[in-house]
Amino acid sequence: MTQKPLKIAVIGHKRIPSREGGLEKTVEEQTRRLLRRYGEEFEFVLYNRGGHNVFGEQYDRTAVKQYHGMRVVTMPAFRGSAEVPLYSLFATLHAVFTGCEVIYYHASGPCVMIRLAKLFGKKTVAMLHGIDSERDKWSGFAAWYLRQGEKTAARLSDVCLVLSGHMQEELKQAYGRTPDIIHNGMTVPPDTADRNAAAQEVLGRFGLRGEGYFLTVVRIVPEKGLHYLIPAFRKLSTDKKLVIAGGAEKRCEPYLNRLKALAGDDPRIVFTGFLGGRELQVLYRHAYAFVLASTLEGMANALLEAMAAGLCCLVSDIPENREVAGRIGACFRSRDVKSLRQALQQLLEDPEGVRRKGEAARELVRERYSWDSCVEQLAGIFRGLGAEKRPEG
Repeated sequence: MTQKPLKIAVIGHKRIPSREGGLEKTVEEQTRRLLRRYGEEFEFVLYNRGGHNVFGEQYDRTAVKQYHGMRVVTMPAFRGSAEVPLYSLFATLHAVFTGCEVIYYHASGPCVMIRLAKLFGKKTVAMLHGIDSERDKWSGFAAWYLRQGEKTAARLSDVCLVLSGHMQEELKQAYGRTPDIIHNGMTVPPDTADRNAAAQEVLGRFGLRGEGYFLTVVRIVPEKGLHYLIPAFRKLSTDKKLVIAGGAEKRCEPYLNRLKALAGDDPRIVFTGFLGGRELQVLYRHAYAFVLASTLEGMANALLEAMAAGLCCLVSDIPENREVAGRIGACFRSRDVKSLRQALQQLLEDPEGVRRKGEAARELVRERYSWDSCVEQLAGIFRGLGAEKRPEG
C-alpha cells in the first residue's frame, strides 16, 4: 500500500506569495521546488499572517487558500509585540490538530513554539535566518523573546539549520549545539536578459540609464544600514545615482522618513518603493554595482541575486557578508560612513575592476549556491524525520 505524503507545516513567514523579504523568498523557493521534485513524498501547509501583502492589494481582499499545489492557511492579524507569539501559537495549534507530522519553523520568534510542538509529539525543523535578537529594531520584551526562540531552536529542535558558518559558530558557543548549514540558492539569469525596449521603459520610469546607478535592494529597516549609505553617497562627486529599492512596513515608516530627510533634495537618490518580478530584474541587470551596507544578516538573498546578475558587490565587512562575497567583491568597515564613501569612490575609478568582480560573482553563484543542493539537503532531512515518525513504514 502506498504511503501518504509526509505532511509538513511551514510557520514563520509573513505571507506567500509576497517576496516581502529574504525569508519569504526562501520559503517559497524551497517549498515549490520540493513539491515539484518530490510531490509524491511531501505535502506542505503554509501558515500566512494576516495584514497587508506587498505582493498586491488583491491578496488583502481575498486570502490565498492554495498556492502551487500547497494549502495556505491565513492566521488572524495581530499588532504590536504580541504579533509573532500569537501568530506562531495559533499556527502551531492548528498544525498539531490537523495532522501535520513535521513543523518547519522559520526565524527566531516562531521557534519559541517548538516546545509546544514537541509536547504533542511533532518533529521539528528550525531554520534561523539571522540572530534576530541582535537586530537594531528590537529591544526589551521583543529582544528577550527572540533570544528564547534562538535558545529553543538550538536546544530542542530535531534539526537546527543556519545560513552561514558565522551563525553556526555563534550558536555553538552560546548553546553547545552545532547547527547544520544550508545555503540559500539562486538562479543565474542569461547574460542577454532584459536588454529590450521594455527594459528601457522601466529604467526611464525612474530616470535611469544603463550602468548609471548604484543599486541596493533591501527592506527599509535600520539594520540594512541605509543611514550610513545615503550620507556616504552624498559626499561623492558623480552623476551616477543611488537607487534604493524596497518597501517599509508601517512600523518602519518613521525610519523611512528619516532616510528621506538624509537624502534631502539630492536628485541622484531614488526611492522606488517595493519592486518585484521583472522590474527588479531590470534594475539588477543594468546597475553599475550593488551595495549592501547592512549591520546584521543571515544570508542576504538580495546579495545573491545581485551576484547572479553579474554585479560587483560592495558589502559591509560583517562576517555573513564576507562569507558570501568577500573574496570576489569589495568591502568597507561596517557603520563607517568614511570607509563606505572611499569604497564607493574606488569603484567609480575602476570600471574594469567592477566588470571583472561582477563576472567572478556570477561564476561563484553558479558553483556554490545551487537550489538543487539546497532542496536535496532538505528532502533528506524530511525523509529522515518521516522515517522516525513512521518506523513501521
